[in-house]
Amino acid sequence: MNRVLIVYYSRSGATRALAAELAAKLGADMAAIKEPRSRIGVSGFLRSMLETVRGTLPPIEPPHVDLSAYALVLLGTPVWAGRAASPMRSFLRMTARSLPPTAYFCTYGGSGHDTAFQDMARRQGQRPLATLAVRRRELPPERHADALEAFLTRMAPARQRGAPVEAARHHRAHQE
Repeated sequence: MNRVLIVYYSRSGATRALAAELAAKLGADMAAIKEPRSRIGVSGFLRSMLETVRGTLPPIEPPHVDLSAYALVLLGTPVWAGRAASPMRSFLRMTARSLPPTAYFCTYGGSGHDTAFQDMARRQGQRPLATLAVRRRELPPERHADALEAFLTRMAPARQRGAPVEAARHHRAHQE
């Protein structure tokens, strides 16, 4: 059984690229959050920003996976106006109580990754084991290699093969 799952939302493909890189490093399963409505083009961008500003939670098609089968779930999102993308916020609303220990990663253009992570933790009701924020211009792997290695190191106890979930929770409690 694979012990790590990556759940991500990506509008432009940047977060998907980082998710794929992480999956390759971790040997993790990947699951995309999908939506019934497209966000392509200017109208999709404007809808994204409007949802973010208003705090709207759009309908999503959550990944069909058994979250309890994983010791660790990585949640990936782009940052929109200083917040996690609205589809990720919808996913957290649906799954917060059933998520095992988590780590967060995001892609962003300007700023706001800290507030996005804080909002995700508040919605989930627990803090992540680790966070990774990568600017779009730093997406080539060689430009974020050190940050990625530090992220992987902070998650190591939870992703060790066969590590019980309780050990990961214990580790998180000592990280805070």
